[in-house]
Amino acid sequence: MVRSTLILPESDSMKKSKRGTPRRRPQGRRPSTALVRRPPRADLPVRWPGAALAALTNEPMMTAHCIGTLKLSEKQILALRRPVEDREIEWRPITDGGPPVIPYLSHNGYRDRLDAAFGLGGWGMLPVAMPREKEDIVYQPFALCVGGVPRVYAWGEQRYFETNREGKRSQMTYGDALEGVKSNAITRCGKELGVARELWNRTHVAELKARKASVAADGQTRASDTRRTNPQDEEPITKLQRQRLVSIFKHSGRTQFEVLAWLKACYGVDSTKVITRKDYQAICTAIERPGALPLGGSVVIDDKRTMGREPGEEG
Repeated sequence: MVRSTLILPESDSMKKSKRGTPRRRPQGRRPSTALVRRPPRADLPVRWPGAALAALTNEPMMTAHCIGTLKLSEKQILALRRPVEDREIEWRPITDGGPPVIPYLSHNGYRDRLDAAFGLGGWGMLPVAMPREKEDIVYQPFALCVGGVPRVYAWGEQRYFETNREGKRSQMTYGDALEGVKSNAITRCGKELGVARELWNRTHVAELKARKASVAADGQTRASDTRRTNPQDEEPITKLQRQRLVSIFKHSGRTQFEVLAWLKACYGVDSTKVITRKDYQAICTAIERPGALPLGGSVVIDDKRTMGREPGEEG
């Protein structure tokens, strides 16, 4: 005999009873707090107020949220504070046309140290206001950002003339001037991080001037006084150095033929590609310095002649 079981549908009261019964938590277990207690990760980027890019205005957009919070490792500090070697030092006059008496490190020297400390692409310059002009000088504020976070602020400046000394249109474009403003801001921000700070030490500067005067009196560079002998001094300059030489030439207001003829007369080179590293800095300084280029003998240069290529662009 087969027994059958009749299954009746649940009543509404039974459904309400099951739905309203609270679920019991197992005894002895507490909610996990692992995520709450976990320390913040140091490798995650720090968010700062105004991280989203906004349209630049005439008023600088700055924040003190991250100022003074940058933590540097010992390796990064050593990279930033690497002493400036004599071969890296350039000289500029106090006034236009004066003798070069102020030592300085070029913006490329600051960039090299920032690259060594934070890595290529690990830092950058962020404009925080529109550029402005006053008395033939272009100004613009920048923030030096490390890992996407602004750490140091500084104003950059660059002198800009639409016409050169002869009344002709200057070879420096407004874009070149803005690039100079950025480079100037890099040097000022880098100084805040300890780069080339010894060049503001009077005792150290006096020693540099004494070594420079000793070299000038002898009429030649002495390795024992200024630098260690370097076998690379006889090698041709690099592509980046040729590009810098072209930039200096453009900003000097000199004609193309004047510079090329001077290189041929004084250094015996027909192309910037064969300029040696030991002569590179002296050539840059001479071209950048106002006035006639220093010539030996009775070499005459006709400034009215022009050539179709600029230094560094010849084949």
